[in-house]
Amino acid sequence: MPKNFLSRLRSALPLATRAVIGLALIGGAFGLMAVLQASKPQPARNPDAGIALLVRTVPVQEMMTARPWTGYGTVRALSSARVSAQVAGRVVDRPGTIEAGNAVRAGDVLLRLESADFDWRAASIGATLASLRAELHQIEIETASLDEQLTLVLEEAQIARREHERAVRAFEVEGAGTRAEVDQRLAALRRAEREASALEQRSRMMPARQAVVLATIDARQAEYEQALEDASRATIVSPIDGVIQSVQLDKGDFAQVGVEVVTVVDMRRLEIPILLPASAISDLAMGDRVEISKESRPDLAWTGVVSRIAPEADAPTRSVRVFVEYEQDPQADPSLLLRPGQFVVARVSPGALSARLLVPRRALVQGGVMVADSNSQSRARRVEVRTLFSLEGTIEGVHQNETQWLAVEADLRPGEFVLVSNLDDVRDGTPIRVEKPTEDPGL
Repeated sequence: MPKNFLSRLRSALPLATRAVIGLALIGGAFGLMAVLQASKPQPARNPDAGIALLVRTVPVQEMMTARPWTGYGTVRALSSARVSAQVAGRVVDRPGTIEAGNAVRAGDVLLRLESADFDWRAASIGATLASLRAELHQIEIETASLDEQLTLVLEEAQIARREHERAVRAFEVEGAGTRAEVDQRLAALRRAEREASALEQRSRMMPARQAVVLATIDARQAEYEQALEDASRATIVSPIDGVIQSVQLDKGDFAQVGVEVVTVVDMRRLEIPILLPASAISDLAMGDRVEISKESRPDLAWTGVVSRIAPEADAPTRSVRVFVEYEQDPQADPSLLLRPGQFVVARVSPGALSARLLVPRRALVQGGVMVADSNSQSRARRVEVRTLFSLEGTIEGVHQNETQWLAVEADLRPGEFVLVSNLDDVRDGTPIRVEKPTEDPGL
């Protein structure tokens, strides 16, 4: 009966009606299951249990520090010598040690030029000087002799004058003697006066003769010294201690006056002009420490100091030029030496310090850090920060693996904990569970 009834029902009902009835039955079954599931008693759950993320944290630090400034520059020697020939001549000797890269001391011979012409000229002028000095000596003797003769003649003239006066008085007053005796005494007086006048004239001429000879000696002496100087300049020496950069002449080459022949560089004191932002000038002072490095060798570092600061900033580039000085031992391992012409990075550490908040560099995500909530330590809280500058190094009391830091301005307090792990999964308000420091050996 039922089977026949169903068969008759299927034949009686249209196909669409049968489909609607089927769907209704299925929907009713699902609805009944949902009601039963909802009415089933559920155990109470802690909303944080089992879903809180385990995170690592580092405390916010407050330290007295200064903003480091980084610039780039090219090393140059504070002292170098471009040695040129001061006299013309052919190179007759070049010591075997005079090669690029070798060290020299001040006074070491670099090159010797042919000096025969200078030596001959010096000898010739020296002989002339000897003759002039002999002539000057002769003038001095002659002057002394004239002075003695003049003194004697003047005494004779005084005697002749007195005898003439006695003869005149005897002849005219006393009536003794004769006119011939008077004339004879007058003639003797005139001879003495003429001789004294002649000697006096010769004596007056002696200083002029002496001055001429002295002037000639001075002129010849200057020529002689110049000849000696030229002869000495034929030997070219290093004016400074340093290292030979280049040698332009070899034995047999001809040196022209003023043409550079050897370049010597003092490797002990170097200077690096670097450009820094103009805003750095208020932080900098002479003597500030500077770490120097090469991009090609980041494992090497040198320490210099700020020796000079340009008085004005460059307006178009908004930069200021700072000069860094570095001293080194030229005898050190060549691989450890800074060399003129090298391009380097200079990181200036100002001496003026101020209190700054520091957070680990790895804690920063998209301009903010996640902080472990100070009340319950169960939910993360995002704090926006403004980065001032970066620092490298360890901080006492903080795990030694934490060496990258940022100085920031933010609504943070020293000692608050910022997250340094699982930052891709943490959002503002995310439940978290903070690891204890002893559980984090890799922090």
